[in-house]
Amino acid sequence: MNNSSRTLVGIICALGREAKGIAEYLIDKKWDALAGRTILHGFLDGRRVTILNSGVGKTRAASGTQLLIDRYHPRYIINFGTAGGIDDSLRVKDVVVSTRAVMYDTDHKDPEKTIFHAAPELLELGRDLPGIHQGVICTADRVVCSDSVRTKLAYEYQALCADWEGAAILEVCKLNGSPGLILKVISDKAGPYARLEFLFYHKVAIARGAAVLTQLISKIPLAERMENKGERKKEVFPYP
Repeated sequence: MNNSSRTLVGIICALGREAKGIAEYLIDKKWDALAGRTILHGFLDGRRVTILNSGVGKTRAASGTQLLIDRYHPRYIINFGTAGGIDDSLRVKDVVVSTRAVMYDTDHKDPEKTIFHAAPELLELGRDLPGIHQGVICTADRVVCSDSVRTKLAYEYQALCADWEGAAILEVCKLNGSPGLILKVISDKAGPYARLEFLFYHKVAIARGAAVLTQLISKIPLAERMENKGERKKEVFPYP
């Protein structure tokens, strides 16, 4: 595969609306479909980006990540989406970047099977972006919607936020030797009103997170600049 066609950044999104938030920044878009997943290729500041809409949960996220790696060979993997805030200092629209992710809905005691670290080079690129919080993200196939669970995750793992996919994606990255990162934007406070807060705030949260992610991607260095002169076009997106 030549430098102009290789994907520099593969982005995994659980929800179509999250994928659409990033897709609106791309030019020269080309759609693809594979194994029931909607996939979009495009360019962001000369960098080839491939977005895969995996579906919700650890299994779909993990299989989608492996599919992305096997088919498109991205140099980096980023999981983008929304998350519930665990740390009391976080507010809706705050952006969290993972230092590591913890899979907490398992009885495994071996940290090699439950704790997965983000790529240091991607963490360093995001360090000076304004308003970024770096820390632990907790992952499970469940909604966090109670103060007692929030308190437990904050105490046991020092978690900043909770999601459904991040740790599974970083595990696949580790197995493949692919540098990975999670970037999540807070859409709710993971308390009793989490579901209502998500419905009310998710659109503005995704817009904020997508803007930050595009800044991060624009800082990723290229071995050779992939020039692309296409113009951004208004399109109808197939994501629901």
